[in-house]
Amino acid sequence: MTTSKLIVVVGATGGQGGSVVETFLKDPTWLVRGITRNPSSPRAKTLQSRGVDMVRADLNDQVSLAKAFQDANVIFAISDFWGIYSESDDTDKPEPGSLFNEWVKQKETRQLKSIIDEAAKITSLERFVISSLPNVTKLTDGKYTEVCHFDSKANAVEYGERHKPDLWSKTSVFLPGYFTANFLNHPMSQPTKGDNGRVQFSTNLDLDKELPFIVHDEDSGPFVKSLVQNEPNKGVIGYRAWLTFRQFVDIFSNVTGYETEILKFPLGQFTWDCEPELRDEFRETFAFVNEVGLHGGDNAGYIHPFALETPPDVQGIEAWISEQNWEKVLGS
Repeated sequence: MTTSKLIVVVGATGGQGGSVVETFLKDPTWLVRGITRNPSSPRAKTLQSRGVDMVRADLNDQVSLAKAFQDANVIFAISDFWGIYSESDDTDKPEPGSLFNEWVKQKETRQLKSIIDEAAKITSLERFVISSLPNVTKLTDGKYTEVCHFDSKANAVEYGERHKPDLWSKTSVFLPGYFTANFLNHPMSQPTKGDNGRVQFSTNLDLDKELPFIVHDEDSGPFVKSLVQNEPNKGVIGYRAWLTFRQFVDIFSNVTGYETEILKFPLGQFTWDCEPELRDEFRETFAFVNEVGLHGGDNAGYIHPFALETPPDVQGIEAWISEQNWEKVLGS
């Protein structure tokens, strides 16, 4: 009789973590433990009813992480910059005069370091997979230093590489691409219906720069499982389509039948009501993506999924587009 292995999933009720849970639940050779701050939430209870061992742990509490990681064979690690940004209360905020997104960056890095520190202590661990993004400051030689939601994760990965060599010998890094969900619910990318009847896509992106597009709440699981099945020390770009923004809009038009147009805005001119403290963050994010690429370019060291011996099995971007209720998204 084969003994089941245990994967512990940080952020099990979220998009990436939830996809990892779904993928491993389908494999009877795996047991799944999910980490959440609130095991009594409806989402956590639903996962519990489906056989997931849901346990409470807080990324700011290393003792709780140590308990949650016990006996793990695989750990999937993820953090949430924007969750920290939106949920910080009056008792957990930076000193007056400090830049809020810089403070969030430091906190996210601390959380990921805590995960790394505790994962390194688990003697049963065979594979550690961490979701991250490129180090913009380093890849641009200090030209862009305000992309905190990238650098926060990259700094933690570099900490693990330097200080936890044993753990890093069994680590793989997952770099998810541009979330297609942004087209559904984020004013940065959500299309609108113009007065001329066309569906308008507004962006600061270079229309002809190739980007990795990922359906994060479906594709993350297959990518993580692929990384577990392949040899460690891989850093892979997660995507189901490698397209320019212009090509994505063309495919959208072909699949949906909508007439479309792209409204290209210069860097720093926002297509949505961007909060003042995030203006430099997003201006530099788009500048980096336009100049270097979302995945950090060739110098970042990430590979494409087809280079894996066992690549992930994900659908095409057309399937995702066809499954969405665009009338609802467009408010029509």
